[in-house]
Amino acid sequence: MITINISEQYREQFSKLLNLYNGNHDDLVSAIIAYKTNDLNRGIRNIEIDIARFEAKYKKDTTSFYNDFIAGKYADDNDDFIVWSGEYEVLQEYRVELEKLS
Repeated sequence: MITINISEQYREQFSKLLNLYNGNHDDLVSAIIAYKTNDLNRGIRNIEIDIARFEAKYKKDTTSFYNDFIAGKYADDNDDFIVWSGEYEVLQEYRVELEKLS
């Protein structure tokens, strides 16, 4: 059983949302999880596209790049490197979140 504590500010909105699922809390929670899962998968696909561009441009796989970047082997004044490392970190976070939802 899931217990949800909702502040007064959101109670009415939650009730309206719950009514869309005929008061079935399980269906509502399942829909929320499915939405979040789809959102994470979409984000992962977009990041993987961006990362593939960096890998092609610099002819280096992301894990190796990231390890070298964190070790200080690259100057941090290259915008591509900042974005690439950030995208990789977000990708890892999304994968962890997705695993928790599975």
